[in-house]
Amino acid sequence: MSHHVDWSSLTVLLLSWCLTQGQQENSLRLVAPPDLDRQSAGRLEIYHNGTWGTICDDTFDNNAATVVCRQLGYTGSLFTPHGGSYYGPGGGVIWLDDFSCTGSEARLTDCLLKPWAVTDCTHNNDAGVDCDPDMETDIPVQITGGTSGLMGRVEIQHQGQWGTVCDDEWDDKDAAVVCRQMGFSNVYAVPLTNSYFTNGSGVPNQPVWLDDVRCTGSETGLGACDHKPWGSNKCHNTENAGVICLPVPSSGTGLKVRLSDGLDQYQGRVELQLFGLWGTVCDDSFDKREATVVCRMLGYSSGLVLGDDMYAAGTGPIWLDDMVCNGTETSVDNCTHHPWGVNDCSHREDVGVKCQPKQNVTVQVRLENGSSQVEGRVEVFHGGVWGTVCDSLWDAADAAVVCRMLNLSFGNAVSISNAGFGQGSGSVLLGNVDCVGTEEDLGLCKFPRWTVNQCQHSHDAGVICQAATANMTAVRLAGGATPSEGRVEVFYNNTWGTVCDDNFGGKEAAVICRSLGYNASGSVAVARAAYGPGSGPIWLDDLMCQGTETNLNQCGHRGWGRSSCRHDEDASVLCSDGSTTGDCVAVRLVGGAMNTEGRVEVYYNGSWGTVCDDYWSNMDAQVVCRMLGLPADGAMPRLQSFFGQGHLPTILDDVKCDGSELSLGECTHAPWGQSNCNQREDAGVVCQAATTVTVRLVNGTSTSNGRVEVFYNNTWGTVCDDRFGNREAQVVCHMLGLERLGSMAIGNAYFGQGSGAVLLDNVRCIGTEDNVAECTSNGWYNSHCQHQDDVGVLCSEDVPKLRLADGPTKFQGRLEMNVEGTWGTICGDHFSNNAADVVCRQMGLPFGAAVTVIGAPYGQGTGKIWLDSINCRGNETSVSSCHHNALGNNVCDHSEDVSVMCRSSASTANVTARLADGRIPTEGRLEVFVNGQWGSACDDGFARHDNAAVACRMLGMSTDHPVSYSNAWYGQGTGPVWMDDVACTGSELSLASCPQRPYGTGDCGHDEDVGISCPPAGLLNVSVRLVGGSDSHTGRVEILNLGTWGTVCDDGWGIPEANVICKQLGFWNTLSIPVPNAYYGRGNGDILVDDMNCIGNESNIGYCRHPLWGSNNCDHSEDAGVMCLPGVQPSPPIQVRLAGGLNKYQGRLEIMYRGVWGTVCDDHFQVPEATVVCRMLGFGSSGTPLYHPGGGSGPIWLDDLACSGTESSLVNCSSGGWGEHDCDHKDDAGVDCTHPATLDVDVRIAGGTAGEGRVEVLYGGSWGTICDDHWTDTEAQVICRQKGFSTDNATGVGGAAFGPGLGNVVLGNVHCVGTEANLNMCNIGSVGSSDCDHSHDVGVRCHQAGSVTTVYNVRLVNGSTANEGRVEVQINGGEWGTVCDDHWDVHDATVVCRMLNLSTDAVYPRGAGYFPAGTGRILLDDMDCRGNETSVSLCGHAEIGASNCDHSEDAGVICGEPIKHAPVRLIGGMTKYEGRVEVFHNGEWGSICDHGFTNDHAMVVCSSLGYPVTSAQAYGNAHFGSGLGPIWLDDINCIGDESFLEECSIRGWGHTYCLHSEDVGVICSVPTIKVRLANGGPVESQGRVEVYMNGTWGTVCSDLWDARDAGVTCAMLGYSRQNAVAVRDGRFGRGAGNILLDDVGCLGFEATILQCPAKTGHQIRCTHALDAGITCQQSTVSVRLVGADQTGQGRVEVQFNNTWGYCMR
Repeated sequence: MSHHVDWSSLTVLLLSWCLTQGQQENSLRLVAPPDLDRQSAGRLEIYHNGTWGTICDDTFDNNAATVVCRQLGYTGSLFTPHGGSYYGPGGGVIWLDDFSCTGSEARLTDCLLKPWAVTDCTHNNDAGVDCDPDMETDIPVQITGGTSGLMGRVEIQHQGQWGTVCDDEWDDKDAAVVCRQMGFSNVYAVPLTNSYFTNGSGVPNQPVWLDDVRCTGSETGLGACDHKPWGSNKCHNTENAGVICLPVPSSGTGLKVRLSDGLDQYQGRVELQLFGLWGTVCDDSFDKREATVVCRMLGYSSGLVLGDDMYAAGTGPIWLDDMVCNGTETSVDNCTHHPWGVNDCSHREDVGVKCQPKQNVTVQVRLENGSSQVEGRVEVFHGGVWGTVCDSLWDAADAAVVCRMLNLSFGNAVSISNAGFGQGSGSVLLGNVDCVGTEEDLGLCKFPRWTVNQCQHSHDAGVICQAATANMTAVRLAGGATPSEGRVEVFYNNTWGTVCDDNFGGKEAAVICRSLGYNASGSVAVARAAYGPGSGPIWLDDLMCQGTETNLNQCGHRGWGRSSCRHDEDASVLCSDGSTTGDCVAVRLVGGAMNTEGRVEVYYNGSWGTVCDDYWSNMDAQVVCRMLGLPADGAMPRLQSFFGQGHLPTILDDVKCDGSELSLGECTHAPWGQSNCNQREDAGVVCQAATTVTVRLVNGTSTSNGRVEVFYNNTWGTVCDDRFGNREAQVVCHMLGLERLGSMAIGNAYFGQGSGAVLLDNVRCIGTEDNVAECTSNGWYNSHCQHQDDVGVLCSEDVPKLRLADGPTKFQGRLEMNVEGTWGTICGDHFSNNAADVVCRQMGLPFGAAVTVIGAPYGQGTGKIWLDSINCRGNETSVSSCHHNALGNNVCDHSEDVSVMCRSSASTANVTARLADGRIPTEGRLEVFVNGQWGSACDDGFARHDNAAVACRMLGMSTDHPVSYSNAWYGQGTGPVWMDDVACTGSELSLASCPQRPYGTGDCGHDEDVGISCPPAGLLNVSVRLVGGSDSHTGRVEILNLGTWGTVCDDGWGIPEANVICKQLGFWNTLSIPVPNAYYGRGNGDILVDDMNCIGNESNIGYCRHPLWGSNNCDHSEDAGVMCLPGVQPSPPIQVRLAGGLNKYQGRLEIMYRGVWGTVCDDHFQVPEATVVCRMLGFGSSGTPLYHPGGGSGPIWLDDLACSGTESSLVNCSSGGWGEHDCDHKDDAGVDCTHPATLDVDVRIAGGTAGEGRVEVLYGGSWGTICDDHWTDTEAQVICRQKGFSTDNATGVGGAAFGPGLGNVVLGNVHCVGTEANLNMCNIGSVGSSDCDHSHDVGVRCHQAGSVTTVYNVRLVNGSTANEGRVEVQINGGEWGTVCDDHWDVHDATVVCRMLNLSTDAVYPRGAGYFPAGTGRILLDDMDCRGNETSVSLCGHAEIGASNCDHSEDAGVICGEPIKHAPVRLIGGMTKYEGRVEVFHNGEWGSICDHGFTNDHAMVVCSSLGYPVTSAQAYGNAHFGSGLGPIWLDDINCIGDESFLEECSIRGWGHTYCLHSEDVGVICSVPTIKVRLANGGPVESQGRVEVYMNGTWGTVCSDLWDARDAGVTCAMLGYSRQNAVAVRDGRFGRGAGNILLDDVGCLGFEATILQCPAKTGHQIRCTHALDAGITCQQSTVSVRLVGADQTGQGRVEVQFNNTWGYCMR
């Protein structure tokens, strides 16, 4: 066999072998691009295993570059690494990745690195090195645009053109290189960002040459620093970098501090002077400790941080950011902070402080030598002598302060200079006085030391004190719904202007209201342009009134027109309208165990209401206690209905007191009656004097650690670890005489479980308190904790050691911490990149761009989880210095262990982004380029963070409204899903810098691809109008887009969207109501937008989230509208009615509110709510929900109604608020009221032949007639049915066709549906009298029973056999049409099967979705057959063709085909007779949705299980817990006598839009349970609740215990449900034995507490300190005599527990 040799291939192989024989293993080379004319720079390649390959730039830093250049023989001191294939991508294998070099290694392979060829990089990440970067330093640089040559915008010349530098990564090291290159030596280089030297606007049409510049600081020119390739960036001209090169004075920085723009010299914006230049301080991490250091520098004793509404934004550099002090430093320079000038802030974040002087400085003042007491030379008293004031800087503001001190008018005070009232004698005591004008005393103004001035008496200052003239201080209120409320406007200099809300409070509001003629005591200050922003000048700022002035001209302020505010800060007021009740504000405490505690209820405008706990604080609690004359200094707030939920409206919200007010009415708060709260947020207080306590540490290993115990009420007790962190530990250690620093909290009874009471819970301290009693908490003895939650502290501890475990290098891995010799992990909750930087700094590893890695990518740890909920600023020296939970206190498992990657710079250049498949360039599917391949990002959690903002910034797209879209909104992408669980803070420049899973390790598919929209601001503002309404406040919403008006689809249309529309149209302070379903008529043209999703605070509807313009699946029947109804307090009365039912006792519930009829959503609508409706209508005392009564129109007024069933009106029930809902009209609630059979009307047909004649009614014992107003064939059907005739072709006649009757005309305006069994079930306008005479008597023509004159044909369509299908009907040979499934049941289905000559032995009605939808007309609706009719023409139904349905509701039937019944079970109950209903279908158990599921349905379920049915009850909202698997059934319609669910009308299996939170449950039989009250004292109707279960007595835990639970328990004991009081937290003493029930959640109508959802057994986590109790109302016993003919005789019956019974001997 011969062999053929390929000599050409062999030659190449031999040549290649020869060329590589000279290469040594692991040798390096630099491959320069063709346009680079030197060999000292290029792409780095390494020779390994006989092949040259590249090196990845991950973690390749200056240290690595130094090793490379030294190995290549370069001897310089400056070497620059370059990433992102700066010198072009290579080919072949990527040999190395993830370096960690110290810089001292002899060879690159001596550094720590991954194994050969193990990498996640592509050649787009190839590293490069410049071993002689000084060759690039001759690139020209200039700074321009500043006020001197030492400062300005940095510009660099490239290819003959000047361009800018992007401020990404720009810091003090980069600035130092620029200053050095400019020839400035011995300067301090300050980096400036955000186009500082062009006021943020940048320079148009100028290229951005450099981005991501990273200098070490030692380079001789900017070109020698690491940076992106020339011209490669995604920056905007608003991101120009700048520098200030400040000469360093010989004496140091020259640090000075001052306070600016404050109300006096002791407060204001903090400003620092460095190198002779004033700038500000950022408020990041700035608290009381930093404020105290600033104040100490100024010579004051302590300080507090001011709110940003107390001063204006500053200018100049922002010198300091992320400053962290312990509070004891003498200068801010001694605190931890970023380098001078390095920050990520804007001037909107400038911090301000208020200092406390070491002693109060007051000045006595007098006026001398004036012609009256209101003028004269100013003299002050100091050092025991009187002296004068120099007129240097003396102006009207100084004069106003002097006049105010003397109680003289100062609104137009005049300053007098040059000894205008003669020269004084003695010393000139004050000079250079500089007041704001709002100070109460000259001592609060700025001035040098006493007697320090160069003045003579010829410059003595004087004043003339006078009021402002009337035309200068005219005041009006604008924009309010009534004259007594609105935006404050003042008239000055012939122009109306506004007042800024800085420092604007109750005292200022009182003066304004008094000046307008209103009673000042009811005045309320309202901030933030609550009545809309004004226009024109802002005349006044920092108003300071005492509250007693009669006019604003008597109040202090900054001076006319001196303000730095915007109109969105315009102040407003609410004045009392002068009524006798409106001015009274009183408070009371309800529901507490003592008179010093309870739920706060406030009396205003003649009625009581509750207070919402939003912003509720210690200062608010102090005001309440002071109003009640109770101890107030130690008052504590209580939140979240701590003292039980009230049943009154919430009339006060957003209360903000400073603690000095005499009444809540003087505090800032929302307008009376306006609140977004529910009864679960009722505020409470505990009134008590301030106290101090003693602490000790027990069971520790030394005197500086142990379990914390507190001595209170003569007993020692423990503290719960909830929220107890290092700040709280600092206070405890300080109390023990130990250092605050180094203090750590440790939870979960680390030092053993204590005994006695758990005295404190939820302790929250600032860290500077002297005693733990000064911190806030739940209060004494108020804890749900057990001793397993006892907290301990470690004082004066060394910083715990950290390590990174199981990572591929020492720079990454699972974070572990060593506490007391035990290693454990750290939970990833809230763990940010700031925390990662702190960790890496603490471990001595590279930091600055450290990354948090979540999802335990390095494996799950074991043992303790030491820390959770860590919140770091980023500049702490150890992770234990960050705020976090107590050590060991967490709710995590090891799947949440956090990992960290330590690095000094982020390799964001390796990741780029683009938008794909969007309609315009600024939107689309987010795609990222990683490892040389484009892929997508997962939407998991994307919308919950600031990810969209970072994505837009990364893309170089400037926008005010970044939006993310989930579920592949812009279509599914291809390739890898690179990013998952991204969690940006919003400040990052690239998504690659955000915490996230490692690239490509997510669990998403492309159906979760995230989309991004970065719309320019101009595209967001759209015009709107309202069309078709009765006034300008109502109508169909139309939007102008691209010059064309169009409508809005009502999908997703709700309260937030309506709020935005109303505000955009200028309707402020309104009740904004969304109205769907083309309520104001159908529009024309395009439907421009669908699925609108607003927050509610947007200024324009265009800023809301929505799909693409023009993208929708709607028609004009879904056009959205709004009602912008003026605010009215109190709420007007309401009316209710039932519509669309089979008779007047049932139907869709409709409410008239504000003159407009609307509906109620059926969410949580149960028997108690239906009962209240029936009571309002006068239809007896009981009712049941009627589901699917047909959709209504207009607003959906109420949702989430919650009644006890005893209320007289729905307004007394709790709800989400008027117009607040998440429903549409298919969810409208209905009601079926019990029909009082004794009220049936007896009728007869007279004056004609059989079956026809005049209709007469028996009323009051006499026969009378009916007026023919509105008498039609429909009413005739009811008469014929009632008299036993056929309803088919029944005819109503009027005009006394059968002759006039006799007696009275007793009925008029009769309106029937046509399905009623008795005339009394129709709506009757007048009874007993009528304005008709007998010439209008009505008559009927009926046919014999069973006769048919109208021909109805039926057929079944789209079934799988001839015996089933969608029901269609034909009337008198006309068109075929469908039947609506409203009220469709087995009786109706049976008649259809009989008409088709099919078997009626097994008939199954089927509803919407079971068979395919039909077309054409819907001919019949509201069918009401008895089941024995021979034709549907004999059944009751709505008028032919009259329907409120669509074809998704077409009815169907299965005739005569017995089907296999699906197995049913009950899961999650305490007995076999109760639980969540589950059915077995298609091989899988699933649940049933609670929509429309009533007690009738529950009876069918119980019957199918063979359980009792008489007391069957249905329970919605996952009463027995949420199920798993499919939700098989929804919208079932049962009568109650069916044997199995399949016999009811059902939709198709799995046709539902429900969640498992709506799983239905039933109780078939209620187990008996004993209940008793213990320890209630002499009152039998109160005490601790004890129940007898499983052969033992035990207690009930008071978690979630409320009035409904108490009402059910009281009813079990024979007391009234009404006014039952729930008593919590062991107020009737602690019981013994087991705690048998917890988290009881009754609806209020249950017969026994066992029918309520509750936890039992091992689910209970409670102590006897929380034993529940009740107080029942003693009810009178009702007695009656029954069974005798004479009054006063009979069997004695007694009503007990709402039931009549008799006594047996």
